[in-house]
Amino acid sequence: MLKFQDNNTTVIATFEDFILTTYVIIDELYHQFAPPEVTSRRHILDAKLSDSEIITISLCGELAGVDSENAWFSFVKRNYRHLFPQLCSRSRFNRTRRALMQTTELLRQKMISVFPIPVSSYYIIDSFPLAVCKFGRARYCKAFRGHGADYGKCPSKKETYYGY
Repeated sequence: MLKFQDNNTTVIATFEDFILTTYVIIDELYHQFAPPEVTSRRHILDAKLSDSEIITISLCGELAGVDSENAWFSFVKRNYRHLFPQLCSRSRFNRTRRALMQTTELLRQKMISVFPIPVSSYYIIDSFPLAVCKFGRARYCKAFRGHGADYGKCPSKKETYYGY
């Protein structure tokens, strides 16, 4: 669900709708805030994919949690080719994506200012177990008791821990 500033909500039912919504937002921000040296660089009119499309594909891959550039590109090529009919080669996509990193970061900052995200003092980092103290000391550890720390099991280490 995408929440806008005036408390209207738009339900995004499929990942394809998410990609399209992300593209519209990125394209609008790109045309407003991208620096002239990026928007008017040499041979930009000859490119198969626009910068907005490349940034959209890479952001959606990050949000989907895909770590591999190659795996994400092949997934998009296989499943969403109809959204990007002029898809370039994988190496060209990755080179252009890396060249657009500063612009991508600028657009991220602009998105944060357009879509305010509630600020919290706690963030979820990863699903990796985070022990705040050893199991034997857990009953004495009061620092994290009111902040969601609990007992858990880590099967890979074969231990019980107290933490997140």
